[in-house]
Amino acid sequence: MNKIALIPVIEILYPAEVKEAEGAAPNGSWQAEPESWDAYLRRLNRRMGFSDLRSFPLGSRRYPVADLTQTDVALAIDLHLGDTPLQESCGLFGGLVLMEGATPILIPQCCGMLADITFWEALTRPEAFAEPFCLEGHPCPQAISDSVEVEIQCIEDREPFEMPAPLSYRVSRQSLCDALEEAKRVLNSFAAKVEIWGRERGYPEAADVLVYEK
Repeated sequence: MNKIALIPVIEILYPAEVKEAEGAAPNGSWQAEPESWDAYLRRLNRRMGFSDLRSFPLGSRRYPVADLTQTDVALAIDLHLGDTPLQESCGLFGGLVLMEGATPILIPQCCGMLADITFWEALTRPEAFAEPFCLEGHPCPQAISDSVEVEIQCIEDREPFEMPAPLSYRVSRQSLCDALEEAKRVLNSFAAKVEIWGRERGYPEAADVLVYEK
């Protein structure tokens, strides 16, 4: 098995007026036409003032938080909040992409959040368990652990998973621990940019709300 990684990503939801001004989106799904969707999203980003971000997985409206400039962070937060005061807002949408080598295994589902890193951390505890995780998203995957390995399952019930999503994927608990250390470092660096945005607007500890949902 190749080395695994957990890549923190933010999801950008584009306003209808921006998409209307840009014109028709590609016909197929982003999974079927990733290059076409990525090119379309890059045009939307330029129209809104973002830097030339490359989506991850390609075409998916998700972007590695490590790639966002300070200006990108401010634009993403302002877009997320709209007219909602920070204190009444939910955290930023996104989450962590599970990778094996260069292959995406599991992406954040609808309404997933950056704060879902706490669910991933819970999967590394040294005991046996069976439980759903990333509960803010829908649908949410299941995790089964024997304390040595963690099996991730994405079994559809009432709502289909956005692919990729594994019916069954096993990873060692130690590999998850190692991947989480790097993910936390990246997320903390992103949170520092969120804190800069907060200080400029009179919102102390903005990352507690937008990144960690404390």
